Parts: sequence; structure tokens; C-alpha cells
Amino acid sequence: MTSSFFVMKDTTFYLKLFYHENIKIYKDVNNKLGDSRRELAVTKVVNMEDKWNNLVVFAVTSYLVTKYILTRGMLWENIFLAAVFLTECFLLLILTRQNDLAVRQVKNYRPRCSSGVIFVVLVPLALLGTSGALGISNSSQDHETMFEMVWLSLSLSIVLVTKYFSEARVLCGLLPCFLILGFALPWIFSTPRQAVLMGIFNVIVWRGMDLIPSALPKSFTFGELAVVLQLIVSWACRLVSGVSEVYEIDEDDLKLMWFINTVLISVSTATLIVCLSGSYSSLVATSAVYVCHAGISLVFLHSQIREQPLLWLIGYIFKSCPRVMLLVIFILMLAFALIWTTVQGLQSQVQLRQSKPCDSDTPQMNSKTDKSTRRNGNDLLREVDEPSQESSRTIKGLDSNMEARRNNLIETRKIFHLFILLVYVPGLLLDPTFLLLSSGCVFGVFIILEASRALQVPLIGKLLDDVQRSFVDERDQGVVFLTHIYLLAGLSLPLWISPNVLTADLAPLELYSGVLALGIGDTIACIAGRAFGRIRWPGTKKTMEGTASSVLAQLAFVAVTSSSGLLTVESYTSVTVGIVLSGLVEAFTDQIDNLILPLVLYPFLCS
Repeated sequence: MTSSFFVMKDTTFYLKLFYHENIKIYKDVNNKLGDSRRELAVTKVVNMEDKWNNLVVFAVTSYLVTKYILTRGMLWENIFLAAVFLTECFLLLILTRQNDLAVRQVKNYRPRCSSGVIFVVLVPLALLGTSGALGISNSSQDHETMFEMVWLSLSLSIVLVTKYFSEARVLCGLLPCFLILGFALPWIFSTPRQAVLMGIFNVIVWRGMDLIPSALPKSFTFGELAVVLQLIVSWACRLVSGVSEVYEIDEDDLKLMWFINTVLISVSTATLIVCLSGSYSSLVATSAVYVCHAGISLVFLHSQIREQPLLWLIGYIFKSCPRVMLLVIFILMLAFALIWTTVQGLQSQVQLRQSKPCDSDTPQMNSKTDKSTRRNGNDLLREVDEPSQESSRTIKGLDSNMEARRNNLIETRKIFHLFILLVYVPGLLLDPTFLLLSSGCVFGVFIILEASRALQVPLIGKLLDDVQRSFVDERDQGVVFLTHIYLLAGLSLPLWISPNVLTADLAPLELYSGVLALGIGDTIACIAGRAFGRIRWPGTKKTMEGTASSVLAQLAFVAVTSSSGLLTVESYTSVTVGIVLSGLVEAFTDQIDNLILPLVLYPFLCS
């Protein structure tokens, strides 16, 4: 009897041990298999999206360079330019699919996204469209200046492609040739001063592609960071060259450009000093840095425009009735946006708290241990699956809550697009130069607010973080949140790039590329796709119905505004092709489309 008791006790002990060990092994294997399967599924989806996205961008490049040659003539420099564009894009098209994974696995880039390296051609293409937007002959000084800007930007894109190949460890033997080509092009097609300047910028950008992802991990993909640096370098080249030398503008517009550029330089410099000096630990110290830079900027502006800057700004605004009307509209929309954002943020936080699982919902692993020791081994093996089934039910509940929150977030973000659409359309119709001034100043404010949030400046950093986290999605995984800044930049890029914003009485069509791509196209694609979308594009969640609705809505906007005399359309074919291709890019890209789509559409709208 005693021996039977000890045998049963030993058997109970080993059965318990067997049960818990099986659960542990089962969970570990399931977790590993789940992670590997998820990673494999993500890789397949990313590769599929990247394949179609690269094909669309190659079609964009082919159409635009062909159009440029047909417009400007079969000159050797135009043919050589087209050859460089197409060769660069073709190499990326055939090599990124096999080698993109090595770059995506760099821990400092945003995970579960393609590299987006194909988009390095967008900024040179936009400048190429700007050259066409000038509407001038090949022999004019303005075209030669813009032609130099295109080559400078193209040389930088070659350097960025070389950087990508070095990280992907492909074509290693040809990398020195690519670098030599990237540094040599400015010496062939621009002045020595511009060539030296571009060489310095190329080195800075090469080093920045290493330092910026390390300082701001998971905030960028390779392509997004490359586009941002290209835009900054293009802006810096114009500043060094002098805006009045690039575009022929009058004295008032020159003062306007001095004001905008000084504001942006001052804000950027002050933010960099705050980050590097560590003064962000104190609100007083942070404010002191920005106030000192504001004072220095006012003194500098006074020396350049020969007026008191603030008095000049007030006089500039109240000089025109449309500007006063726009100022009132901007203030009202800002007030509505702030109130709406606060309400939505509070509601989102409440929903997030409610979606968290309670302790009672968590499956208890040890609740059945004593009963299981009195069952045979087959019962124990069947019981091993029970916790995983309970866990899967809990996870499904959490997934449904997260999916509902994600859907609400998408709807909320698209409402932001509508808000900003109500700001930009009146601005473009009434006074594009005032909209240019406003967008530059608001962009500077966005930089200050985002830096304060990311650096957690006392008193305001936590408040800003709580509000913004209610509106971020999976693309804002890094230290800085960039989608809202990209939205403002995407809508404003046509104003910042096009020379016609300062010279044309009626806003030209290319200034509407941000409004069309983001305010109308992206918003309608989301609404229509969620409402009646059924057929999905290969490898993506976007629907064909959403894309078709986006294209039709943009074409309808162009048709209505042009028929009413608000817009002038030179080529409906080019506009239609551009809207269709930008809609396809929106469907297939996994980059932040707020930055990409306006650059895709812009050169098609240039007349």
C-alpha cells in the first residue's frame, strides 16, 4: 500500500513536469513559427508591392524623359540626360528585388517596409518638370540655370544609388565608377563653383545616410531619407546661387523669399543647437535658444530688406484684401482643427484604455494542473492545446479592437486632409505667394513642436506626445513622427519648387499637384476603397475601385476648374497619364505617400 502511494506520487510529479514542459515547448515553437511565418508573409507582400511600384516609377521616368526630349529637341545633352535617367532607374528595377532585403534588415530603417530606393529619381524629375514649366527656349539663361540644377540633383541621386548598392553589397566592383560619375557630372554641366559645392553636398549626404538613421532610428526608409536630403540640398543650392539668379523676380518677391528662407534657417539651426547642447532638459533654456535666434534673424533681415521685418510683414498682409480674407480663413480653420484634434485625442485615449485586456481575460495556465495529474497522457496532450486556443480567442478579440481603432484612425487622418484642402485651395485661387509665406512659417512651427515632443521638453513635450500618439499609425515607429510634417511638405512642395508661384497672376496647374494627389486623390481612394472596394491590387490591401475613384475625382476637379477659367491646362494627355500613374504609386507603395505622391504628379502638370 505504501509502495503504491509513492509510485502514484512519483507518477503525479512526472505528469506535472511533463505537462508544464510540453506547454513551454509548445508555446516556444508556436512563437518561433509564428514570427517566422509573419516575417515570411511580410517579406512576400513587400516584395510584391515593391515589384509593381518599381515598374510604375520606371514608367513615370520613361514618359517624362521622352516628353522632355520631344519638347527640347534631340540635342546630345538631352539624350545623355535621358540615358542617365533610364539607366539608373533600370538598374534599380532589376537589382532591388534580389538585394532589397539586406537594406531592409538594417535595424535603423523603418521595419517591414521596402527600401524605396527607386524614388531617388523623383526630385531630379521634378526639377526636370520645373525646367519645362518655365516655358522658355533652350538658349535662354533661365533654362541653362535650371538645366544645371537638374544635373546637380541627378548627380546626387547617383551618389545615393551607390550608397544603396554598398549597403546591399551588390555591384561592388562598379561602385567606384558610379561615385566618379556622380562627382564628375557637375563639372561637365555646371560652373566650377556649383561643382565644388555639389561635391561637398555629396559627401555630406553620404555621411548623413549613416548618421541620421542612427540618431533617429525607425523614422525613415532609405528612399524617404534620400528624398528628404535631395530636397534639402536642392534648396541649399538655390540659396547659395541666389534666388534672384535662378528666377527673375521683383524686389517685393525677393524680400518675401528672404523672409521665408531666414525663418526656416533660423528654426533649423536653433533646433539643432537645442538637440546637441542638451538644453531641451529645461523649458527656459530651450525658449532662450529660439528667442536668441529670432533676434539674430530680425537683425539679419533688417540688413537685407532695409525695413523693420515685422512691420514689413504686417504691411505685406494688409496690402491686399484677398490676403486678409485668407488670413481669416486660416485662423478659423486652425481653431476648428485644434478643437477637433483635442476632442478626437481624448476619445482615442479612452478607447485605447477600454481595449486593454483585463487580468480576468488572461488564460490561467495552472488552473487545471491538479485535475490533469489524474488523467492519462493522451488527455494531457490534448489539454496542452487548450491554453493556446484560449489565448487565440483573446488575441482575436484584441485584434478586432485594434482593427476597429485602426479604421477610426484612418478616417480621422483623412479628415485632416480635408481640413488642409480647405486651406490650400482658397490660397491657390486667391494669392499663391501669401500661401507660400504661410506654408513656410507653419513648417517652421511644425519643426519646433515636433522637436519639443521628441526631446520631451518639460511641460509641453508630454502634452504634445499624448495628443500626437492618438493619431499615429504603424509608419510612425521612430523617435520623430513625420507623417503630419510630410503632409504639409507634400502640399507645399509645388509652391517651393515652381518658379511660376512668384510670376504668374493665375496659379498654374503644377501648383495643384499636392492638392490633387493628397487632398483629393488619397482621400477619395481611402473613402471609396473602404466603402465599396472588392478587388484588391496584387500584394496590397488597396483596391482597384479606390484607385479608379481617386483618378476620376482628380480628373473631375481639373475639368471643372479649367472649364470655369480657374486653371489653364496645356495637355490633357499628360495630366491624365500623371494622375493614373500617381494613383498606381499610391496603390503599391509602402512609403509615406504624403511625401511621394506630389513629387510623382508634379512634373506631369508642368506646362
